[in-house]
Amino acid sequence: MLRRIELFLVLGLVPGAAGAALWFRGAGWLSVGLAGWGILVAALAAFVFRTRGEVRALARAAAERERELVARREEFQQRIDFLSAQREIALVLNEDVDFRAVLERVLGITCDALGGDAELWMLREGRLELRAARAGGTCGFDGARPEDRRVRQCLDSGRLMFEAEEGRFHALVPLQADREIIGVVRLTSLLEENVAAREERTRLLERRLPEFSKFLALALKTPDLYTRAVQDGLTGLWTKRHFMTQARDMVEAARRYGEPLSLIMVDVDHFKKVNDTHGHQAGDAVLKGVAEILRKGVRGGMAFRYGGEEMAILLPKADAARAAQVAERLRASIAARRISGIKVTASFGVTQMGTSMDGCEVLLERADQALYLAKQGGRNRVVGKNAA
Repeated sequence: MLRRIELFLVLGLVPGAAGAALWFRGAGWLSVGLAGWGILVAALAAFVFRTRGEVRALARAAAERERELVARREEFQQRIDFLSAQREIALVLNEDVDFRAVLERVLGITCDALGGDAELWMLREGRLELRAARAGGTCGFDGARPEDRRVRQCLDSGRLMFEAEEGRFHALVPLQADREIIGVVRLTSLLEENVAAREERTRLLERRLPEFSKFLALALKTPDLYTRAVQDGLTGLWTKRHFMTQARDMVEAARRYGEPLSLIMVDVDHFKKVNDTHGHQAGDAVLKGVAEILRKGVRGGMAFRYGGEEMAILLPKADAARAAQVAERLRASIAARRISGIKVTASFGVTQMGTSMDGCEVLLERADQALYLAKQGGRNRVVGKNAA
């Protein structure tokens, strides 16, 4: 500032002196006006105009300020996106408690918010199991993959980890809920060739992922506990207790809307002989194999382990004819497959809720009667019991 004052004094000296000289020679107010314009020009030159160096410095400062504003705006937008993603995860729990449905939606939200693909490894009886993976927009469940060394390392260390390999970038973070680590999420994306972009992504994940993972863990723990409570540990089918709840709800819905509802009871043939001949481990494998066929082969319905080797299938909006078709397809699938090297068949009893709008107890009784007839008739067959 002092240099500009000095420059102004130097530049203003000439018009000031010239004006004073003209005034004393009698030029009048014209000399004052000319001197004033000269001094104004000197002021503009000293305080307004900039040297090239000053212009470049101002341009650099303006560009730096613009970059700061853009970075701050991007950071605010990222924060908004993360908060929106966390809110969406919370809403998922209010809409659905089915664990797989929650996993699919939560992983979708995670990939949209953080980019790339995601794997969810959950701790079960001391081992890490791949419960769900989302790649290319598609979600898969319970992948048959051995425990991953890096995932285990992340779990044991309890901290965020980054790795780069073969053109891919991995971010691993433990999932902790109620001071308990319940698993690990691994995010995988393409490895940016630009080092600055790679470092920026790493900084973003370092800031956001730990907080996001805590929210994610809490969101996943609730439906997992619910699922364990209503899902059979051996077969993965829904429990008998859950069957009774769902049956009452479905009967009430069918009564209210006048829609059909069918029930299929399933019994593995000669299951005691399987246990006596091959052992209980083989028997468990048979139950799991049959349950897998039912679970994968039933669409629009629910499969349950009713008790022992007996299973049940509820088919809302399906009449007896369609239910019989479903049962026959499942019977053929079981008969065509050897489970753990053992030839297995099953008997099926089918019934539909009658026009008298009977309750689930009557529906169960008629399905049991049909199943009894199937077993009495030689097993490995489907028998229907007409609605009353």
